[in-house]
Amino acid sequence: MNGQAAEGDIQADYRTVLVTSPEPLQEENMLDILVENIWGDAAQITKDFLYHEDRYAAKLFKKKDLVNGDDLNSVHFDVPDLDLFNIENKTYKFADQAPLTGKTDFSISLKLRTAKENQTILEQECAYSLAIDENGYLNFTVGDVTVNSKSRVTTVDEKASGTFGTEEYQPTTTNQTEKVKVNDGNLHDVKAVREANGLLKIYVDGKLLASKYVKNEFSLPKGEITLGGEETTMQAAEVEIKNKSIPYDEAQKSFEELKLIEGYRSLDRTGYKAYADSEELNTGNYEGPVENVLDGDKSTWWHTQYIGSRPTVPHWITIEMPEVKPVDAYKYVSRNGNGDVKSYKLQISDTNKDGSWTTIKSGIMKDSGSTLIEFDEPVEAKYYRLYITETYGNPLDTFAAAAEIKLYEKIEGTSDFSELAQPYEEITSINEAIYTDESLENSGFNALKEQIKKVFRNPNSTQQKIDEAVLYFNKNYEAILDKLVKKSDEDDDTPPAINAVMNGKKLDEKISVPDSETVQFSWKAKDKGSGLANVSAEFDGETYKEGSSINLAGKPGEHKLVVTAEDKAGNTRKETYKIQVTTSASDMKKLVEQYEKNEEIKGDAAHKLSLQLITVRIFEKEDAADKVIKHLNGLNVLMGRLKKDDSITEEVYKTLQADVDYLINKYQ
Repeated sequence: MNGQAAEGDIQADYRTVLVTSPEPLQEENMLDILVENIWGDAAQITKDFLYHEDRYAAKLFKKKDLVNGDDLNSVHFDVPDLDLFNIENKTYKFADQAPLTGKTDFSISLKLRTAKENQTILEQECAYSLAIDENGYLNFTVGDVTVNSKSRVTTVDEKASGTFGTEEYQPTTTNQTEKVKVNDGNLHDVKAVREANGLLKIYVDGKLLASKYVKNEFSLPKGEITLGGEETTMQAAEVEIKNKSIPYDEAQKSFEELKLIEGYRSLDRTGYKAYADSEELNTGNYEGPVENVLDGDKSTWWHTQYIGSRPTVPHWITIEMPEVKPVDAYKYVSRNGNGDVKSYKLQISDTNKDGSWTTIKSGIMKDSGSTLIEFDEPVEAKYYRLYITETYGNPLDTFAAAAEIKLYEKIEGTSDFSELAQPYEEITSINEAIYTDESLENSGFNALKEQIKKVFRNPNSTQQKIDEAVLYFNKNYEAILDKLVKKSDEDDDTPPAINAVMNGKKLDEKISVPDSETVQFSWKAKDKGSGLANVSAEFDGETYKEGSSINLAGKPGEHKLVVTAEDKAGNTRKETYKIQVTTSASDMKKLVEQYEKNEEIKGDAAHKLSLQLITVRIFEKEDAADKVIKHLNGLNVLMGRLKKDDSITEEVYKTLQADVDYLINKYQ
């Protein structure tokens, strides 16, 4: 393990080996395994892997979780108790990230609210991404496979009438609507998952919306994990990327805990106890024991004794909470048979002793089904007793039974921003640069925009404030637009803005890339004044066509991309990006693997080169410069021999030679 001897224990299945590292794992690790069977046949494998502390590849809970997050501001959302970070037109890099690699199962989890379509939420370079498409639906992409969250819901407008086959017959008419868009301004709980079996899934608000089975799983390449992008405008919280999948019940529970939807939420029954005046214990676990009312299974139930003795009403069943919490409702779920409750008194106590019970509700339940008993005010008590005076069944008023008993809290829910999302997106997308400052102010545009932004960006805004903002927008927006005055070209003295991207990742002024990668460049140039006239680019002084591939193998060192944009008013901007091409023993090993795959290396030459490069990598990790240089010189000798016997091509030799020279110069 990382060049040191490690213990390996063969497990009971004689297939699995538990390896114990002699030292704490590093961010990047290398496991070298020699396996020998009982006949003495041996095989060797070298495996690179990353260490994920607490299963995290990346996360965002605090500013410090982002490398460049100092300028990040947040707003607290009271009901779900979340700090929502404002991600606006910027790409953020996760700190302490350990990218996902290989065919591992993994999950992306976050809470977000936005009004915008066509934006990147997060991605790992060349591996996977989560984005919102042009219609407001989620796209979860792994490799070249995409799963979309669009869900069609069919409702019946009018049922069929008349006799089939006659003129009077009218078939059922239905209506299809598309759900669930996530750019509606409301908070959404999003989970994107790749399971171990290759199944890709999208959960939104605790519901599975889409899934797709991928037979040949994409092997994730190592790449930088980023949040947001130049076109991103969203609020996000609790962003988690983990090297494990998420099951359905975890996704459902995650959404329920946010308390966003008005209604009742079942309290967690962990630690609850149940008691009764009578229970049947001679018919198996499915019918009789009182604890069945707490098992979450409607096919098992509590039933009073009926073998040997048949006690009649009154009966009672008591629920004990492990700790006192506010309760807003009590739910009785019947077994749909003998013993269903009819007349009852719901009582509470702090001691469960005779004489301590207080009746808070009473009434008559319907036969079969379930009954929700709602409280006028929240109740706080240790014990809840259903005192039963009449029951259904044959004979009447004899048995008592229940399938489930639950306690609930009432959720007030949050405001609905869906009607405000479109006005917010529309007014914030206006290109203000083409209008005069005077008309923006005097028309009322600035005031309306600030009002809409203030209400929308505050997740705690009341429904009344939201409705008032929507009403005011609908009433005044068109008239305000008519009052705006455009600037003339002579007023435009601002050059275009340029944002360049390499392999889908935003280019900074200086960026590094291994020579084992092929790169592609693209860019977006915008001019808020007179408009774009021309955009061109050069790479290392040669004309570059956007999107074309450049092979950097054997070309370590500094390279330059220059993008030039000119607007119609003659303003010009030139952006120069320095690309530092690097290499290492690991990158050279990747090149060797590519060359072997392309049959540019013959026989066992690839294996020999890989073994030499593994040795170099070990000493690179130890920063042992003298030993790195020694083994690089040995690699030079090996490459010369392989070239001489035509095991590697001239082109492969030149490429690897350039990398060796670069590394020797680096470590000298």
